[in-house]
Amino acid sequence: MKNKVLFRLLILVGIVNLGCQQEAFSQTVSSISAESHPVFDRVEENPRPETGDDGWYAYLSKNIKYSQDDRKAGVEGTVIVGFEIHADGSVHNVEILRGIGGESDQEAVRVVSAGPNWAPGKIGGEAVNTRMSMPIQFKLSGASDSNPLARSRETAIAKLYGKEGVVVIGYLPTASR
Repeated sequence: MKNKVLFRLLILVGIVNLGCQQEAFSQTVSSISAESHPVFDRVEENPRPETGDDGWYAYLSKNIKYSQDDRKAGVEGTVIVGFEIHADGSVHNVEILRGIGGESDQEAVRVVSAGPNWAPGKIGGEAVNTRMSMPIQFKLSGASDSNPLARSRETAIAKLYGKEGVVVIGYLPTASR
């Protein structure tokens, strides 16, 4: 008889303890959800540069540089830059999603990180954090087009990550032509 009572008491204590742990877990999850700011890949209203698209592309064309070393080494291709536009319009977490090597990857990160603020993306009229990606193509002018398939592949990759991208044209040093 004592064993049955003791067994029932242990089961009751276990159930109460489990209920308390589950309640604490629920409170933790809800506090994390309330405090965190999710980043959305798709929104109803896409972020836009505060300077407008023309201003953004003017900023990029004025500030992005094709390094001398990359031009000498013949580094070409499409860099895909990923970044977040936060609800306040600021740019955060800029990273390379697809790089081409050389200094071009770091240059793409530098110029996007230093860029002007954006009008944030919106869902239901409310500003939200949004994940963006942008292709930046680095092309050499004057280089022999020995691989047209590679160039068309790079153009196709750029289109996958944005209908509009940036093309940076670099000129080969005169000794390399």
